[in-house]
Amino acid sequence: MFTDMKTIINYTTGGLGNRLKPLCSAYNIAKQTDRKLLVYWDSMEPCICPAHFTDLFDNSVLEIAFITPEEIVELESAKILSVLMVNTFYTTIGLKDNVMKFLSGKFVISSGFDDILNNPENNLIIHSNNFIPGVSGYEFLDSLIPVRTIRDKVALFTKDLRLDKTVIGVHARGTDFAPRTTPHYFINMMLPHLENNPKVKFFVSTEDKSFEQAIYNAYPDNVVFRTKKNYVIKTPVHENTVDHMIEAVEDMFLLSKTDIRIYHPDSTFAEIARLL
Repeated sequence: MFTDMKTIINYTTGGLGNRLKPLCSAYNIAKQTDRKLLVYWDSMEPCICPAHFTDLFDNSVLEIAFITPEEIVELESAKILSVLMVNTFYTTIGLKDNVMKFLSGKFVISSGFDDILNNPENNLIIHSNNFIPGVSGYEFLDSLIPVRTIRDKVALFTKDLRLDKTVIGVHARGTDFAPRTTPHYFINMMLPHLENNPKVKFFVSTEDKSFEQAIYNAYPDNVVFRTKKNYVIKTPVHENTVDHMIEAVEDMFLLSKTDIRIYHPDSTFAEIARLL
């Protein structure tokens, strides 16, 4: 199917920010090297990101082409460029045995991305959760447009909550970084802004209902948020749904309307929101 072209295949897995960062780099690599960008967007892991790219984003501008796991396995040759554990490369159901054979015997696995722009291999498979070193530019993010229903929600909440760059954005991630972070981690970071301007407004984005309530209770006159239908329930294995992911994208673009100052330094979600 893809035998007559040079390709770069972005193996897209993990959380939303971890997917968009390497995809942004892969998009630029494709442009710079005249390769066809193909994306495998893993939606098989229910606790990570069950929504497909096209459930969340309008593909009419980016015109991304997608590839299935079965089509990756059928490639005659490829080189895998990975900085992640090989045993996390494939998690889709029904292909575990085939893919283990594929990984160990069919394609070369290279650790790192040295000279990726000049690599002679016809099919390059990127396996990463970060921007690719040495590949600059955010054209992909500049062209990233949510689907119409999400755009309408973002416009509605932006107006109702009066979000603009005078509002300080707070991304209070309540699951990934626990127990290192608590609501007070973010409440304490908000205090200097209040001391500087007692009337300052904060827009709080969080997937954790308890974080949202605690931060609001701390500063009820200064905090605005939108009530979600889908909060993350803290269980040993919490399962996201497509609706969870839709609300996450809404929050990402709502945050982008504000001056995002307060977030966990390891949050790729906040990092992407700041770049939008």
